Amino acid sequence: MPEVYNEGSQSAPITILCDLDSGDRFIEVNRAFEEFLGYRRDEVIGRTTAELGLWADMGEYSAIVDQLKTSGQAHNVVAHFRRKNGAVAVGLISVDLIEIDNRTCVLGTTVDITPRRPWKRACKNRQAVTPRARVLRRALPKRFRRHDYA
Repeated sequence: MPEVYNEGSQSAPITILCDLDSGDRFIEVNRAFEEFLGYRRDEVIGRTTAELGLWADMGEYSAIVDQLKTSGQAHNVVAHFRRKNGAVAVGLISVDLIEIDNRTCVLGTTVDITPRRPWKRACKNRQAVTPRARVLRRALPKRFRRHDYA
């Protein structure tokens, strides 16, 4: 594994590296990946996303693969993953095809946006906004208000 990947990836958002030439098997993941999905590195290396059941929505997976095939990249795609404990996590994923030692690989990064999703849904539904949130919102200058929840 290239040394630059190992050094730089440990402090990055969730990072994966898969070898497409060996059947889309993981060849590297970082600590953030382990925390995000609950799998230890040694449980993942050498296995595929299908073997681990990581995709909660196979349609999203297929769309990303199609985009990789046509353009060699897929950036800022919202995807739903299945954690080891069965819970669904939401990530903003970007993947690129790269060459390492004459092998075609996928380098991917994911930002965990799971905690942000419930509030975003609540903001779309006026009934879900609490009276306290309305008061706080009204206290903002008008230029910061995007919706009127009155």
